[in-house]
Amino acid sequence: MSAHVARYWARTSDQVGYFLAGKAFIHGNWRLHGWTLTPPDFWTSDIPLSGLLSVAWAGLGHSPISPLLLAFQPAVTWTALVASLIAVVRLRLVAASARWGATLLVLTLFAVPLLTVETAYFVTLSAIHLGSLIYGVWALHHAARYLETGRYGHLTACGLLAFLGIVGDPLLQVMITLPVLLFCISRFSERYENRGRLARLGSIMLAMAVLAPMAIAINQSTGGFAVEPLNPQFVAWQDIGGTLSTFFHDVLLAFGADPFGHPVKESVPTFLHFILLGLCLWQAGRLLLRTGSCGDGQGKDPFFSILLLATLCNAASLVLSNRISAEAFSIASVRYFFPGWATLCLVMALCCARQKAVLAVAGLTLAFTIKADARLIAHPPPTFLQADDGGALLDTLLHEEPSIGIGTWWHSLTYEIASQGSLTVLPAVTDGNGHVVPFQHIHENFSFDELTHHSFFVLVPSPTETYDEAAVLRTFGAPTARRQIGRFVILRYQRK
Repeated sequence: MSAHVARYWARTSDQVGYFLAGKAFIHGNWRLHGWTLTPPDFWTSDIPLSGLLSVAWAGLGHSPISPLLLAFQPAVTWTALVASLIAVVRLRLVAASARWGATLLVLTLFAVPLLTVETAYFVTLSAIHLGSLIYGVWALHHAARYLETGRYGHLTACGLLAFLGIVGDPLLQVMITLPVLLFCISRFSERYENRGRLARLGSIMLAMAVLAPMAIAINQSTGGFAVEPLNPQFVAWQDIGGTLSTFFHDVLLAFGADPFGHPVKESVPTFLHFILLGLCLWQAGRLLLRTGSCGDGQGKDPFFSILLLATLCNAASLVLSNRISAEAFSIASVRYFFPGWATLCLVMALCCARQKAVLAVAGLTLAFTIKADARLIAHPPPTFLQADDGGALLDTLLHEEPSIGIGTWWHSLTYEIASQGSLTVLPAVTDGNGHVVPFQHIHENFSFDELTHHSFFVLVPSPTETYDEAAVLRTFGAPTARRQIGRFVILRYQRK
């Protein structure tokens, strides 16, 4: 079902680039020599999964870079993440009724997103922080279990999961390292009865926080993939208001609870999500103030406290950094709240698992969500190239143009995978001198020198994206032929 839903939204070159990295990974280039990736490199999550799916699909007689895999890969990740959240809450609760109540809340608050809300697009994408969250959820679970039991197996599992997660996504430093360290420090100062466990857990987390980026640096310096620089900044003073507003909007969007600006008759599911979110937050706040735990009768549960700290750390990192303003205060920033979405969902599920009124609202909300989603997925999904001119353009490129060419970033690799590897489309941008140059981003390193003795094409979309036709002419001169397919101009350069 998740794979079917994922087909309703278009893919971009970001997802295709990471999928092609997975193909290189599984065929022996596991250090991705010659590649350039983003700071969340997803080296330990989406990339190996993409490689495994590529091999499995090829083993069934299909192309190893089939467009269908771009929908199946995030579906596998999403299913595994949802299963992890459900498994964790069921492991933490004792009573069967509480387990089923928590499961219902996870399904409503996280697992079954309202597809009419813009956030649904992001959860259908790969390389979007979701795969690394699986490491984060289980690392926090094992951290709490170690504090409760003192078993070194839990400590080892926590350290290993934290290391793997942080290697693939530095955002997990905020989700795992910082909250666990804050918890250990706070309990150590309160004369916690097992201060040795706190010291060992804190030491392990601090070591993993240092070793993970060191592993990436060593891999890069010894011939592995290069990582684009990450330069975090504090939010500018004049952007604080917009950042706060966008953050709270992101929270509502993540939980499908944003009825604002929509017709009342179409907002019943979102309004129910809004009410459910408010009820859960109210109940969690009451329990926190009264007992300092999730109300499971076990005193101050370390898992509950660590989850709260993880949520607060994620929120603080968004509000205090320039991540939201760097996204121009758009809903795209909601993906940085995904760790907080998961941890806050767990907090509310643990707190409200026995609250009959909350569960009744959750059941009603889930029913309306499924009904609304069913109306959307009842329509056939669009083709992989969702633009009206996509099919015609691809057909032209496959049958009438050279097999290698240049495209803007957003559309280069999508046409490459739509052709199932028959085409090679190199991504390009405009430099400071107005010339078209290679765009080394989530791609194996390349240059345009390889086009010197080969015929090639250049795709120029309208409206302009990363370069325009004037820049192409300035760089490569007059083309041999020019034609237009829909909103794309195709410039062909014939070489003998």
